[in-house]
Amino acid sequence: MINVRGRLHDFGPRLELAPADVVYVGRRWTLGGWDLPRHPLYNPFAYDTPTRKRDGTRAEVMAKYRAHLLERPDLLALVPELRGKALACWCAPQPCHAEVLADLAERLS
Repeated sequence: MINVRGRLHDFGPRLELAPADVVYVGRRWTLGGWDLPRHPLYNPFAYDTPTRKRDGTRAEVMAKYRAHLLERPDLLALVPELRGKALACWCAPQPCHAEVLADLAERLS
């Protein structure tokens, strides 16, 4: 997993300068100079913050995300192509849906 935070100048706003194996797996992001498209395997769930109740703790959100993927054959079919890729998001090194994707990519390949 790669955290894209602070790498705008290294990777470019659309990751056009990033190594070929980097795949952004997050939500659409256009703040701070970025222009990242929403990946089909983005996490539709959001973890709670100290000031905002959302879908649960990070662990609960990762469990919900895994269950969501396992219930969606159309999404699950996209996972194996991520095997061996450097999955980019905003969370690393915190628990992240990219870890769920990497784990499933290994298991499904």
